[in-house]
Amino acid sequence: MTRNKLSKIKILQLILSLLIALLIIILFKTYFFSIFNKNICEFQPFITTTIPKIKNFPWKQTALITLWFDDAYASQGSHEVLQLMDEYQIVGAISVPTTFICKPGYLSWNQLIRLQQKGWEVVSHGTNHYCKPYRYNDITVVISEIKGSQDTLVKKGLRADHFVMPCDLKPVLVPLAWEYSKKVYKSYRRAAEQINPIPVSDAYNLYSFAITNQTTDLEIKNLLESASLQKGWLILVFHRIDHSKDDDAITFEKFAKLLKNINDANIPIALPSQVLNIR
Repeated sequence: MTRNKLSKIKILQLILSLLIALLIIILFKTYFFSIFNKNICEFQPFITTTIPKIKNFPWKQTALITLWFDDAYASQGSHEVLQLMDEYQIVGAISVPTTFICKPGYLSWNQLIRLQQKGWEVVSHGTNHYCKPYRYNDITVVISEIKGSQDTLVKKGLRADHFVMPCDLKPVLVPLAWEYSKKVYKSYRRAAEQINPIPVSDAYNLYSFAITNQTTDLEIKNLLESASLQKGWLILVFHRIDHSKDDDAITFEKFAKLLKNINDANIPIALPSQVLNIR
């Protein structure tokens, strides 16, 4: 083998070694900064403030809508989403799985505090939010999800009066979860779709509709019309508000159109506690 060929091989080996080293550095930095940022988020000084009182809603025998944001995604508290809601002078409820907070793609504790200060209602959504293929089969785990998340939220200075059970619950455990939730929460929201009556007949059996990119304009129109005719409580649930391809995502443009449709339908927006306090 000639010297030129040996030199070329050594150069290629050197380049390959440098590329591998660069890749290792990038991976290390990505991991380090994700851990570092999470620690900063978790241990930054908390905004200390008293929990604002939720005012009673002046119900005028009309339908009511609650905008309910599940999982505390960062996109739910983005500047454009909050700015749009401020323009309509509306607020929402946000369901918080406590171990998700400060992870990449999710809100921080201080962001939740700020939302609460703006008039949003923070709701408990379990601790670990296990989903498929996992299924809740043990009542002790369910109780931990129900009570543990409330304890954490209260400790952080957040409201935790209501509960949304995350993902799949073994049918035999549903009655037990309901009964236990009655001991620590004022309501329990489930995934079944239906418009709730006003006044609410069963606070521990709240119905809701998930709104995604797959939800058609006609479906939304029908929901608004049905709520108006029934003079009932329509709970609309949102997850990611972005251009991701997740099944539960909704684009900002579609979200903005929905808010306009609600405004045009002249249906007031209220928080869970406000509707549940109507007698």
